[in-house]
Amino acid sequence: MNIKISIDRTEITRVSYLRVERTVGYEADYFSLSLPNIGGKFTALFADTEGKKVQISINQPVVFTGFCDSADFSFIPKPEISIRGRDLTGILIDETITPELSSQLKSLTASEIVQKIAQKFGFSCDVDRTTKIWSEENLFPDNTSVWAALVQLAQKEAFDLYCTPKPEIVFKKRSYPNTISRSYSIPPPEGEFLAPSSLLIPQSLAISQDKTLALALKVKVIGYDPKRKQRIVYTAESRLRNRPHYKLIEIIDHSLNTKDLVKTQAQNLLTQISKNLLTGTLTVPLDPELNPGLAISLQFLGNQDQTFAGNYIITQVTHEINFDGSATSEISFASRPLAEARDMEIEEIKPPPMLPLP
Repeated sequence: MNIKISIDRTEITRVSYLRVERTVGYEADYFSLSLPNIGGKFTALFADTEGKKVQISINQPVVFTGFCDSADFSFIPKPEISIRGRDLTGILIDETITPELSSQLKSLTASEIVQKIAQKFGFSCDVDRTTKIWSEENLFPDNTSVWAALVQLAQKEAFDLYCTPKPEIVFKKRSYPNTISRSYSIPPPEGEFLAPSSLLIPQSLAISQDKTLALALKVKVIGYDPKRKQRIVYTAESRLRNRPHYKLIEIIDHSLNTKDLVKTQAQNLLTQISKNLLTGTLTVPLDPELNPGLAISLQFLGNQDQTFAGNYIITQVTHEINFDGSATSEISFASRPLAEARDMEIEEIKPPPMLPLP
């Protein structure tokens, strides 16, 4: 398999190994690769680069632009360079807020802060406008990571935050598509059902269901009293509501015009959503077009239990290509209620190790 990579304008068409990891989280996307270093051809590109950023563009089969963090040289049994790095977010991860920058960010809204930082570091930006001023939250002490401050703003606003190769900082209201990008079919045990060859069948699949309400979840329902001309608000909370980080799902329904209706709806939604807190992983042949945030569906064929059939959101994709030509995409996914309310607590719910399909 030909992999085209440009490293500081030097083109490489052969690598031994490539791994690209993308996520919907606020951390940077990562990559690692190994390439033959016959005759020391590429040593100069990566030697003595401490403190410098070596730009790497992977053009096919997986599009990725990032910066090298480290390079390890091996000589026996064969000369190779093992390279690790991250995407454009790395530009901001390495920068800290100076007193000068901190003073420029005072008394600004979240969107204005993002625009100011984008301008300073040479990024364009795609930003949804916000109105609340966050300066009182002490986001900008000296030596704070610039990216950590932006992440804190994104979490408070329930916004998405990421960088694109333009380079551009995107800071927008979180949303997921309803259009299904891929439908994966799960056949029953061998001998019970002959699946058509046209179906997308994963090589492995694992699903984890949270039955313990280990997720700190709050469901806020907002109704409206037309007589008093005021909102009616009730929040139903799981047992772990007092964790520092929780997930809040807000529903606005003005047809709910009494406190009892609003309360009942909030409690019913909490129960319903809690039953659908699912995460999972599946592995498929390399599919470069898969990206975090896309919607997928699982279909269980034949007379199988349909408990886990339905639509999910991709939360992470890892593309891996080996020197022998084998190539896979490993997908981590979550049910929509869990994905839409994601924050650091998502790390508390992880699927078990993947098992091969029967």
